[in-house]
Amino acid sequence: PKSCPQSLPNTDTANPDEQNKSSSKQQARQTHYDVLWHGRLDELKEYKEMHGHVNVPRNSSKLGEWCYCQQKQIRAYNNNESGPLTKERKENLDALGFEWIRKRKRSDADAAEMSTKTSRSSEDQGRLLKSLAFVRTAPNTGHCEWTFDRETRVLLAKCIGKRDLLCEEDESFMMRAMERTDIALVIEGLLRNKSPLLDLQYIAKRVKGNIHHRCLHFTVAPKKQESFVAEYASKVAEPAENSSHQQRFAVPSEKAVNRSIEISDYIDYIDKYKNAMSQEHLVEEKAFQFSTMPRKEFYPSVDQFFLVDIDLQKILPEACSDFRDHFLLKKCLPGGDACMMKSVSSHGQPPMGPILHIGTPGSSIHFHRDGEGTVDSGHFCVDGFIEVVMLGRMTEEKNQQALQHLYPHHKSKKLLWPDYESIRKCKDMNYDPCVFVLKPGQFLHVNKGRMYAFRSASSASLDANDCHKDLRNELIENKMITNDSICKILAWDWMNLGTTEEGIQREISETLTNARLAQKNEVQPLAIPERCIIAMAYHHLACYEATTCWYGGLLPSHLIVLKGIYPGLKDIIECQINDINEKIKSSKTDTDVEVLPLPDAKKDPDRATIDPFGNDFNCKLCKKELSNTYMHCEGCEILLQKDFNICTDCHANDTRRLKNVTMHPTRPLSGRSSAGKRADYNHMPGATKEKKNNCSCKNGPPCRQCGYMICCSCKCHQKYSLRTRFRDASEIKSLLNGVQLAIGIEVDDVDSSADGNKDNRNIFDATAYASTKSHGGTTVPEMTSVDIAVQLISNADGEKDISQKAVRRKRSETVSKPISKQDISNIIEDKKQEIDEMVEKKVRELDSRRKVSERRSEVTSMKNIREMIEKEVQEIEFPKDIEILKRKVKDIVENEKITERKIREIQEGKDKAIEALQQEVEYIKNSKERSLLEYQRQVRELGEKVQQVIGKQRSILKPDPPS
Repeated sequence: PKSCPQSLPNTDTANPDEQNKSSSKQQARQTHYDVLWHGRLDELKEYKEMHGHVNVPRNSSKLGEWCYCQQKQIRAYNNNESGPLTKERKENLDALGFEWIRKRKRSDADAAEMSTKTSRSSEDQGRLLKSLAFVRTAPNTGHCEWTFDRETRVLLAKCIGKRDLLCEEDESFMMRAMERTDIALVIEGLLRNKSPLLDLQYIAKRVKGNIHHRCLHFTVAPKKQESFVAEYASKVAEPAENSSHQQRFAVPSEKAVNRSIEISDYIDYIDKYKNAMSQEHLVEEKAFQFSTMPRKEFYPSVDQFFLVDIDLQKILPEACSDFRDHFLLKKCLPGGDACMMKSVSSHGQPPMGPILHIGTPGSSIHFHRDGEGTVDSGHFCVDGFIEVVMLGRMTEEKNQQALQHLYPHHKSKKLLWPDYESIRKCKDMNYDPCVFVLKPGQFLHVNKGRMYAFRSASSASLDANDCHKDLRNELIENKMITNDSICKILAWDWMNLGTTEEGIQREISETLTNARLAQKNEVQPLAIPERCIIAMAYHHLACYEATTCWYGGLLPSHLIVLKGIYPGLKDIIECQINDINEKIKSSKTDTDVEVLPLPDAKKDPDRATIDPFGNDFNCKLCKKELSNTYMHCEGCEILLQKDFNICTDCHANDTRRLKNVTMHPTRPLSGRSSAGKRADYNHMPGATKEKKNNCSCKNGPPCRQCGYMICCSCKCHQKYSLRTRFRDASEIKSLLNGVQLAIGIEVDDVDSSADGNKDNRNIFDATAYASTKSHGGTTVPEMTSVDIAVQLISNADGEKDISQKAVRRKRSETVSKPISKQDISNIIEDKKQEIDEMVEKKVRELDSRRKVSERRSEVTSMKNIREMIEKEVQEIEFPKDIEILKRKVKDIVENEKITERKIREIQEGKDKAIEALQQEVEYIKNSKERSLLEYQRQVRELGEKVQQVIGKQRSILKPDPPS
């Protein structure tokens, strides 16, 4: 029809303004959603950093609901349907390890396990935050750069520039970092220059012919040596990446734990190894033979040897001295300023290095604790790269659990290296594993009680699951490691003391706990913690009480050390005193026990049979350290001329005490031959027979000491004597009392020998606590200098009164005898001299004690010092003090009048004595004024000395004027 339009209008192009407006709204809406989505993605990233995974529970928060929505949208994305989930968003979620498939509802056991993992993860995160807070306190001196890797928990310090000394702030922070057991401290640049005395060619020429008996044998193939040419060449021809089982792993050989090798031969073997590794295709290889094993053949590319524990002090003393001279952190060496063994003589210190390890790539030492967990260790990488896995400080039970995770079959002799899964399990269990690589020139500190393992890195690729795969690939990509690189490590053991009171207590507790655990397992620990604690107590107590010794630098003060070692010292001394008392009681009824009162250190060394300062005092049965008290076998001393020492616990146990022990190196008790079953060859206390002749075994004559048959009935080894190395019971008790007095703990029964005679104790009570100081809740009243001087004068006058009473009593007893003028003058001069000497002595002691109080006052703050000075100034009243002194002079004059009255009474009874007494009275009257002037002069001098002491104290403690 005509009314119908020919075409309909286009609505899209009819209103272009409305179209642009709607499109802009859609873009704004899409941008808003993108911003919200990326905001949730950032929240998910933070959640992963906090918990280690992205499995957010649905009902926990809005983030969990958002993750649930993303999981629902994956089906539409896989079916190529339109939806909010785009390719870019999916890639972002995949990068975080997002799980797209929803898991079934967990059971109660799974929920409990998940909650346990969450709590452990939060605990681990809390420790990590504490580590980060500690690292943030690192100083910024410009001489050392500090970096912390959160993933590996390694705190790296790079010393900048060539310096002869470390900056004090950096060194102090290093010592505080060594107390932390949840991180690994690595320091770079501690050795000023590399020593040429550690070069392999020099070592071969220097120790030519020396045989080393600690060499570990490794092999890269589990095949026999005869099949090497046929099978090993085929393995090398195929690439290692094709299959994991064809890769080369260094596994310890079952029958080659320790081998004896000549060091020069070993260095020749290393040259052969380098030549073998430099060849591209190895088909046939010449075997290598060691001079100590001429019948065995080894192939350098298959057989690998690790030379461990080469003692530098014995074999390479020049290299040891050169290293000690050029190492910057000398206080961390054995016997250094920060080591517990500093107070022990070098003759009594156990051998702790430095020692040298030399190994080919692939050789390793698996998880262990140095010295059974009783010592710290330092490792300095000279050459090569060392792959390290170190756990945190834990209890013995947790250490065994960690080994179960690291090595599911750890009881077998072949141990592989930990993989990613085992390290992840250790992280989940909060074992604080540190996985890193120690590079040349870097120093690693291992705390006491921490398990660790290290492996020499090679250029061969690792298995995909090996925990060091990424780190080794990074070294290979940067061409930092070669196939023929030789590993050289300098290692030593020491005993870190700590820098704070809490840190010292932790270190002492850890070493004592591990030492007692080693005793329980009958393993001898390397450290001597009890001997070190007692020696440190004597040293720091003497320095604390002396006026010329004081701490300085970066070391903790003597008082802090005494407070830190006190709990361990108290436990050790109380145990020793109880052991001595018990043996004294048992010696009264047991004829086989004798108590020697004199310590070994007080005997004449030319006549004594035991050196108490040696380093071999351990129980022969349980390996316990014998720090002071021990039981000595008299039979071994007489018959064998050897020392057989055991602890009091083993002596109290009949089963252990009667145990036979081999003492002769070539005639043991065990074996087919019965030659060693004699009491004059070995320790044999378990004799049950009572035969003096006609023995059926016919293995020896009667003993020349007890008369019983020496093969089965000798009683000499059943007799023991209780001995002490350095101090008896009263002396170690006085040591404990002295430490308690120093740190402010109340002592109920203080031995008088600890403080000297009675006069010294009075002086100590009057002056040692002159300043106000609180220790352990006990506050000592304050005394001013004038109060102390008045007290000293009063004590002197009191003694003078006592002496005058004795003189009067003596005169009354001998009144019938004539008294001459010379006698009276001698008495007066003697008393004057005694008073002068006493005043000078008191003044000297006052000066010395004042120096001690000045030293102690440095610990307090400036505010407390100002208040103390103001209080002393307010309490000083000079007129009152002068009146007191005048009253003392008046008392002296009255005493002289009493003497004159006695003289007049004697004159009335004896006519002949009247004339002599009158002359004496006239002499006394004439010298009265001189004596008064003399006393006044002494009083003035004493006042001037007191003023000088107060002036010195004010000048020393006077605060600086404001600028």
